[in-house]
Amino acid sequence: MTRFGLRRSEPIDVESLVYKGTPADVILELKVLYRLVESLPEKLRIPLLLRHVESASLDEMAFSDAIALAPAGPAREDAEARRVQALEATGQLARCASARSAYLARFPNGVHAASVRGRCPTR
Repeated sequence: MTRFGLRRSEPIDVESLVYKGTPADVILELKVLYRLVESLPEKLRIPLLLRHVESASLDEMAFSDAIALAPAGPAREDAEARRVQALEATGQLARCASARSAYLARFPNGVHAASVRGRCPTR
């Protein structure tokens, strides 16, 4: 997180991040953008930046948060099953298949196992 400026006490030196010869107006806009992002509360800043760094959808990030908050037990199982359902519903079939495999590996006889097995059809 520190690498992306999410947990820093000192401001980011934008000029150290851009190529030499970057136009001054672009550097100025980046400085404004970094100041805006730094002004956000951490609870908003981290998901916003991770969405762009990890290319994750906001829905998937929400399921990841739910899974992180419930490392074991029925809440985690529900969150993982719902992630599979959401990925299928949004047409992200490769990610859906991966989430389905992860769910079934962790909960082979889980409450949602039968439903999850039938998701993410290959075309």
